[in-house]
Amino acid sequence: MADETYRNDAHALLRAFNHRSELDSLLDSLIPVLDSFDRLRRGTENGPVPKDPAALLETFGRIGAQLESAVAHAGLLGFGAPGDAVDLDRYRIVDAVPGGGVREDTVVEVLRRGYEKDGRVLRSAEVIVAERDEEQAQ
Repeated sequence: MADETYRNDAHALLRAFNHRSELDSLLDSLIPVLDSFDRLRRGTENGPVPKDPAALLETFGRIGAQLESAVAHAGLLGFGAPGDAVDLDRYRIVDAVPGGGVREDTVVEVLRRGYEKDGRVLRSAEVIVAERDEEQAQ
């Protein structure tokens, strides 16, 4: 009985250590993202906001890519793209529009990407799908 208790305690400690290690790794990968926001903030606090909106959008795009990379490193993967076949375990259909030659139940627009980790859906993608055209019905 004592051996089993010891084994269970050891497994619990190992799981806690692994969770802590994963969390530390995630936080470490988010630091460069925070640095990017700090640089952006400093740039706007010490002077006027950049006059070139394209440059500002490019900066936000780079920071977004850093963030996506950091969370992907931790195992969080985004899904949902136009052209995907709808899987109701992973997608939430918000609306349907005429297909215009696109196959029925195919994603035509993604309103919010879905996210999964280790094959488990954390949030379903919210999508607009093609509905059956009259041409497809014939």
